[in-house]
Amino acid sequence: MKITGVIGAGEFRDDGSLVDVRGKIFLERRIAEGAARMIAFVSTTFKRGGEEFTQVSGMKWIPSKGWAFTGGDYTVAVVGNKGVFIETAKPDFNKIFEELQG
Repeated sequence: MKITGVIGAGEFRDDGSLVDVRGKIFLERRIAEGAARMIAFVSTTFKRGGEEFTQVSGMKWIPSKGWAFTGGDYTVAVVGNKGVFIETAKPDFNKIFEELQG
């Protein structure tokens, strides 16, 4: 939450349930729950896609570690079961991924 542009951070389970969320974007529980479901869905899709593309291409895309999506004015970046929501124009994305990977 201390990185410029980050407006929310959370930890989510693979089933789309919440572990913990912080930040002004998540003041309404329904937004946090929607974020958790979106992250679980996209993470599962990328894991399956990575497995399939690894088999087809012979390139190593697994295990899946993380992803990012940008749309409109915002970006979500996820590594494992932790993610941050960001105002796209403001942050240093290298720093964000370094922090997420711990």
